Amino acid sequence: MNTETTPAPSPINLDIISFSGRIGRKDFLFRWAPLALITLGLSYQVTLVKSFPIIISLYLIIVPFIVIGIGYKMRRLRDTGLAKWAIILAVLLSLFPVLDLLLALYMLIKKSAYD
Repeated sequence: MNTETTPAPSPINLDIISFSGRIGRKDFLFRWAPLALITLGLSYQVTLVKSFPIIISLYLIIVPFIVIGIGYKMRRLRDTGLAKWAIILAVLLSLFPVLDLLLALYMLIKKSAYD
């Protein structure tokens, strides 16, 4: 008789600002993709603007979106079953735009470990 129990998966967390829990593929797509598009658009605006106060104000808008996006990435990677150190490495690599897109494709294709 096996008395070992597997730990219960962390609950699905759809809060906007949170780094705990997990998130499914569909929820990740509909929450992360708009953030990524807004961040990309605002980042492009930073390159066009010449006024320093406007650049600072754009960054004050961009940084919270980046933090929220990192929270979604961490939850999705946790949902796919990655280890904590792999999640931290993947999130750090996602700060580069090309690697961020590759990571997003991986997170959208990879099925959950809890499905």
